[in-house]
Amino acid sequence: MRKLLMGLALPAIVLVASSAALAQSQGTAVFRYSLWDSEMKCELRASPGLTFGTEFSLSDIGMDRKENIEIWEILTAQGKMQLNISYWESRWEGSAQITTPLVYENITYNVGDLVNSKMKLKSVDAALTFSLLVSYKAWFGLVLGVKYMEYYTELWDVSTGQIGEERAAAPLPYAGGNLVLMLGSQVGLGGRLVLTQYSYSGTNVSVPSFYEADAYLEVRAGNSLAAQFGVRTMQLNYKNTTGGDKVEIKHLLRGPYAAVYLRF
Repeated sequence: MRKLLMGLALPAIVLVASSAALAQSQGTAVFRYSLWDSEMKCELRASPGLTFGTEFSLSDIGMDRKENIEIWEILTAQGKMQLNISYWESRWEGSAQITTPLVYENITYNVGDLVNSKMKLKSVDAALTFSLLVSYKAWFGLVLGVKYMEYYTELWDVSTGQIGEERAAAPLPYAGGNLVLMLGSQVGLGGRLVLTQYSYSGTNVSVPSFYEADAYLEVRAGNSLAAQFGVRTMQLNYKNTTGGDKVEIKHLLRGPYAAVYLRF
């Protein structure tokens, strides 16, 4: 736990101090809305006992892997510093008669059972970008941030009436970089990569890891309006063996996205 608090302390202090400074400045403010046509791959297992349950994927429980995720974001900038705050959440549902037995949260789902499933994923993100290289044609920044993610899944065995559910949450302090190359006065190419991996606790360990990458084409219409078209990938791995609860999540989201933003 001490390692977790230490890992969160520095980015949290930087974010709070910089946010206060930006709030008092006369910088630029931007609102951005993105629609991410994501495809999900997920493997998970969970058990409140001493051993893990069965590892299974979404195709085993008939869950739709495609989802349009709406991302809401506010950006503000002053000088060489930019603050981004974003939020999104997504839900998936499925129903299938399973063809292989599985154990989830100490509940056994047998072959032929009708299983209805639900999954929710929520993300709240705050990041600071410090411009290290600024020119007419190129811009590079160092990114420091914290992403807080919540996860929920439910498997309802309609045949037996039993419900297995699991909740998990993880703060993810991260670092990375952002690069923009201008092809002209109104068109540019950009990319961003952030990642983290750490562990905390003692003999029983919680190990979250995360990375997010995107590449995009940006087209500007004057100084107030712009659009982005790109691809984004996010990988989240989470393993928790603390206490008597055993959870392992491998979550991958990837796909094209489009965004529009308005500068004030």
